[in-house]
Amino acid sequence: MKKYFSTIWSDTFSYISLALYGLLIITAALFIRNLQVAGGIDENLLPSANAYSQKTSLWHNEFPVQQAAIINIAFDDSRPFSRENLQRAKLLTEQLRQNELIREVYAITSLDDSGPDSFTEEPFMNIQDPTSLIKAEQAIQEIQVLKSLFLSSNSRALLLYVVIEDSAAAEDFGRYFDELRAEWKISSIKLSIAAPLYYEYQNRNLIIQELIQICAGAFLILLIIYFIFTGSPRASLVFLVNSLIPSFILFGFMTLFGKPIDIMTIFLPLLLFSITTAYSIHYFKTREVLGSRKLTLESIGTIIMLSAFTTIIGYTNLLFIEGESIRRLGASLIIGIMLAVFSILWCVPTVVEKVPPRKLRGWELRLRSTSFPAGKSGRVIVSIFIGILLFSLGGLYWYGPSWHFKDGFQREFRPWVLIRQEEELFAENNGFIREIDVFIDTGIEYGLIELEIYHIIEELTDEIRSLDTPARVISYTDITAYGNGILYGEHKEIPPHSEVEIGETLELVSSNRSDIPLDLFVDISFQKTRLIVRYDSSSVTNSHQSYLLDKKIVDTIEALLSPHTYLDVHLSGLPILQKELINYYLGMVAKASIYFFLLVAAIGFLVLRSIRKCLLLVLPSFLAMLFYAGINGWLRQPISVFNIFGLYTLLGISVDDTFYFLIHHRREERSSKGISPYAVVTKVYRRTGINILETTLIISGGIAAALASGVMPIFNTILVTLLALNFSTATTLFIMPRFLFREGSI
Repeated sequence: MKKYFSTIWSDTFSYISLALYGLLIITAALFIRNLQVAGGIDENLLPSANAYSQKTSLWHNEFPVQQAAIINIAFDDSRPFSRENLQRAKLLTEQLRQNELIREVYAITSLDDSGPDSFTEEPFMNIQDPTSLIKAEQAIQEIQVLKSLFLSSNSRALLLYVVIEDSAAAEDFGRYFDELRAEWKISSIKLSIAAPLYYEYQNRNLIIQELIQICAGAFLILLIIYFIFTGSPRASLVFLVNSLIPSFILFGFMTLFGKPIDIMTIFLPLLLFSITTAYSIHYFKTREVLGSRKLTLESIGTIIMLSAFTTIIGYTNLLFIEGESIRRLGASLIIGIMLAVFSILWCVPTVVEKVPPRKLRGWELRLRSTSFPAGKSGRVIVSIFIGILLFSLGGLYWYGPSWHFKDGFQREFRPWVLIRQEEELFAENNGFIREIDVFIDTGIEYGLIELEIYHIIEELTDEIRSLDTPARVISYTDITAYGNGILYGEHKEIPPHSEVEIGETLELVSSNRSDIPLDLFVDISFQKTRLIVRYDSSSVTNSHQSYLLDKKIVDTIEALLSPHTYLDVHLSGLPILQKELINYYLGMVAKASIYFFLLVAAIGFLVLRSIRKCLLLVLPSFLAMLFYAGINGWLRQPISVFNIFGLYTLLGISVDDTFYFLIHHRREERSSKGISPYAVVTKVYRRTGINILETTLIISGGIAAALASGVMPIFNTILVTLLALNFSTATTLFIMPRFLFREGSI
């Protein structure tokens, strides 16, 4: 074995490795300039085999008008029904329709005049009489479907319902809308938009800003760290560049294989910076003691490879999450860690070989001579540790049976970064809109919906509208009521009295009112229908109230429809998706945690040859996981893709220090004869303690750059991960060694 290591740490291997590494860098440089940015986290984070995803896709195929935007037109005089403002809105509508990215635009300006007493065929925009305009406005206010589709909630602005072509790209649509807004700004109107595609477009710029901001912060922090720990400008520069290279190579090859970066990708350089820095400092500090490059590599090469392997195990769990962006991040991290290990063991030692090792400072010498705390000081440390652990475990109560009723559950969780400014602009006239789709299938092929079903839908619509929240429902009953207005000359919600009347009203609507998006609400070839429940959540003051508002509406829908077992009912939308995601994440974490601890324990047994040490190997990571969950509970953090990723990061990194300590302990046990177990622990503590502290501080310093992020889920995840990582280090240095005082193995 010694001969083998002498061969792989030879100069020949190092020079070949440098040439190979240089080739990878050159290849990446050729492609990285074409790096693309995705819109953010994939919207569908659930696995494709999930029943919710499958059924939602099925219904969306039945009702194809999905990729839509709502454009809010606010006028300076706040009088949307003045003739001048209507003319502006009509011109804007016509301009939108001419764009190849837009399939259809539904607007109040394209509707006919709707007087309160009679229906006229005179086009709405041709009315000259101001009194008729007032009557038309009053009529529209009485018809819920028109108000919901074409007027803002406070009736101070007009809305355009814009159906975007399925093939439209976020970049093209977003750029077009920015140009449109700039063009119409001179016309004394203010445009705002609610559209996932536009948020995705804006998110691309935010991703680049986040990436640059976090990487710049990490770069500065690492530069300071390297100079403090190496004391050599040359070594600092070499190590710093080496920390950047794995991310650079990965970004280049992501471009080569057509994989865009997204909001999750900002974790990639951050973690690779920190992990590569820890390996670099670990190598440099060991070389200070041993002097020789070959002796240093023979001493720590295996340890670094084992540490990297356990970190890779933690991130391997990401490969089994059925979300492309998360799997891509997991694969990138695994490859990046391999590159980091490759460079620090075969490339960097050759480059920094001429840098003379510096002498240890006084505080480093004092730490290396400190005995493991025992006696009274040891008991104090254990008491403080237990107190902190118990306090953190108290936060787990928040994840108990009623955890979802507590403040913090309904934090905004979006498949893109929140575009707060755009939302606030849109909310001036419409509030913060949330939406639930209700799809209903009678199970009968062909034929119109029966009268009984109509009354069920009407009851549900009325019940939701009666809730103490600004809720609006766009439903089949609204369409038939509008058709009855055409049929009977009265614009009131007149329920049809027979299936014949339903057929007549639908036929009138579909033949005479092509401007009404009928396919949003009903498929007249089958007995299927759809309701859009749109409600304003701006009245809530905290996330708990937001959750209760969602729950109230969902419970109302389920309570009214569940007794009718012959109906196939499916709910879609963000509030429903969140419930599905929570269950998926909980199951995923349980399986991933078990997989991680079993695999690490198995590797630990093969390397350490001791069941007791195998159990001690997973102890700090296990306690750190409990601490992580508890602090998340105290901070009222919901289970989301961000803190799940933080947990994987914690598990992958925290076990490295424990492995490092226990491997050195096994070596000391085998080489030291006739000394007490406490003396063995003290020798290992003196040799590894300062390196463990330094690597933890280094990794924490690099990751802490993400605290500058403007994305709150990232900030919260990084903060709790840092606390848990340092808690794990405390467990490794001050708690776990106490179980090694006894001789022998279990």
